[in-house]
Amino acid sequence: MVMPTPPLVFACSDCRWKQTFPFQGSDCKILGLDYFVHCPRCGGAVLARRANPMEVLAAKLAQAFVGPGRKF
Repeated sequence: MVMPTPPLVFACSDCRWKQTFPFQGSDCKILGLDYFVHCPRCGGAVLARRANPMEVLAAKLAQAFVGPGRKF
């Protein structure tokens, strides 16, 4: 049975990289695609936390208008 997970924000404290994942359709995660342990920019440790409603909204709008995986 698929268990949906809450929206997550992954952030690096070294280089300020941040990625929000508002759509978590499955509990199966792929390292480097939708789950991070190391920062893709600098290789530092990444912290994961639940996304707040504003971060979820911003990520959904960015995905709708800019496209997945692209920044403003």
